[in-house]
Amino acid sequence: RVHGDSTRPMATKHKFFVALVAVALLAASARAELELVQVQVLTRHGDRTPMKEISVSPAVWTCWANSLSMPWAGEVAAIPAPARVHSLLYIRGAEVLEGNCSAGQLTVIGQHQQQALGQTVANRYIDELNFLPSAYSPQEIYVRASETPRCVMSAQEFLAGMYPASGSSGTTQVIPVWTIDSSTDSMQLNPSLCPAMEELLVETLLENRTFVEKILEYLAPVTPAILKAFNTSDPLVGLEYYDTLVCRQAHGIPWPAGVTQTVFDFLTDAYNQIGDAVFSSGAFSMGPFFAQLLYNMDLVVANQGVLDPRFMLFSGHDTSVGPTLSALGVYPGLWPPYASHIYFELYQNVSSVDEFYVQTLYQDLPVVPRGCPNSMCPLAVFQALLSESIPDDYESACELKVPRRWDDDARAVRRFVRGITQRR
Repeated sequence: RVHGDSTRPMATKHKFFVALVAVALLAASARAELELVQVQVLTRHGDRTPMKEISVSPAVWTCWANSLSMPWAGEVAAIPAPARVHSLLYIRGAEVLEGNCSAGQLTVIGQHQQQALGQTVANRYIDELNFLPSAYSPQEIYVRASETPRCVMSAQEFLAGMYPASGSSGTTQVIPVWTIDSSTDSMQLNPSLCPAMEELLVETLLENRTFVEKILEYLAPVTPAILKAFNTSDPLVGLEYYDTLVCRQAHGIPWPAGVTQTVFDFLTDAYNQIGDAVFSSGAFSMGPFFAQLLYNMDLVVANQGVLDPRFMLFSGHDTSVGPTLSALGVYPGLWPPYASHIYFELYQNVSSVDEFYVQTLYQDLPVVPRGCPNSMCPLAVFQALLSESIPDDYESACELKVPRRWDDDARAVRRFVRGITQRR
């Protein structure tokens, strides 16, 4: 070793450390110049009962979560403490599922998931960033939910976690939750609004025979168990019932005989692979909702960073969260779980008031949308990216040209796609 060389590794490490510190200080300085001016949150509802039951092995579902309501006319912020409220219950033995639950009903687990999410949001935007007031403000908080009852209730539970009700003052606080008729709601994959979308999803899977064959080949090790457990000759039936298996697992309800953890794991992986294709192909059908997200940001920019409501909650479905992640190029390859959520944080550069950035977080962690230099994406770049999934002529893009005539081999794929897009 040449004399003096022994000092070089230490000097190199020192320079590297100094460089890291400099980068960290530069990043901190840049962040200090940015002010949070708007937050939009898109969530999937909480845990629910299944949409369909497994005919060869039905389970009994018992639900305690229900909505209380009372008739009232007019928009008000508070009403006298009600002397009577109404409870909506489902008649036992008269529903799709055995028991007293409706298909797709929010469960107590789902209520707790949304309350916890509301608390997480409160910790971030009220306690840590001091962005929102400590008490609910109808001027600063806007809530929209899919018309589906589980989405409406999820939004209510989210708010209960974010802003817990205070002690009684002789009045009852009224918080508006806005919704849209399900047939015209673009906040999720919606075949009623965009018929061409569903046909495109089916064709994407059917015409890419390699993809379908890949799924079948992947399931081959557990195919005999699937066929026996669900009393079928088609292994894709296992994917149709996968959602029901997930629901049973969450509630400790046994799977049908023959469905082992290994079978479930194989179905999970296959389901995730199909989800990637479905979400990327169908994202365009959410174009009007994406346009609304961008419009909300544009309003803030036009008002120089000052505009209420400052916080917007959108309570939707897995088919809301998944396509949005796909449109941004950040879909992780895993189906969006219950209470999954995306934050869109709009920041303004206080040193250059015309400069805005969007930070996207999924499951509370920053992600880097496609084409963005980092998680703090220039607004113009973010707008251009999301605009790729907004058709110039939405009505034409969604028009069903010539309905395809399906053969027997295609029906299972179509049933699977419909099971996803129509569980609203």
